[in-house]
Amino acid sequence: MFKSSSEVHSLVTSSTYNPRNLELHEIVDMLFDNQHFRNLLGDLLTKRASTAKLEKFFATQVKSKLAEISTELRIESTFNSLAQRMQARLDRLKNTQFNPQPDNENP
Repeated sequence: MFKSSSEVHSLVTSSTYNPRNLELHEIVDMLFDNQHFRNLLGDLLTKRASTAKLEKFFATQVKSKLAEISTELRIESTFNSLAQRMQARLDRLKNTQFNPQPDNENP
């Protein structure tokens, strides 16, 4: 059912929403590892939801998971950039040489 959902397919194939190019089964595995997702799905299934409602629910969850992954990638990239700049600054400080100025008061 989820494979045939056009909304899920567009999310999974989008480079904007899926920057890591995760496969659908990988995203499904991540979702089913989440207890909250399983509880929400179970609640929805006990209400005898239609296929359209299940597809919409799943698409929303996939979109949310992919947004979370994108945010993590941006944060990781920012921290890596910051770490590189700090390391470059430390390297420059290590290589700094001080030339003492001659004391002009003593002949």
